[in-house]
Amino acid sequence: KALAAGGLYVLATERHESRRIDNQLRGRSGRQGDPGRSKFFLSLQDDLMRIFGSERMDGMLQKLGLKEDEAIIHPWINKALEKAQKKVEARNFDIRKNLLKYDD
Repeated sequence: KALAAGGLYVLATERHESRRIDNQLRGRSGRQGDPGRSKFFLSLQDDLMRIFGSERMDGMLQKLGLKEDEAIIHPWINKALEKAQKKVEARNFDIRKNLLKYDD
């Protein structure tokens, strides 16, 4: 049935701290050549953006002239998400590297 309807459609409601996990989610929609799609719906109040997002996010939104409850589809936002994920991944890497110092 899913194949006849165009494949599995995966809806995600938040981006993960790791791009690898996001890519795994995307991959769930189309396995081994089967058709499928994925879409992420996000909020700028999600933890990833709130804690690690660009400090200039408000400025970007004002430049774009967007209202608070309006959907945001813009490359600047994608870049800010990528930057936030890279910050988290770098922080997590540093934590793991530091833990290795204490591992026997």
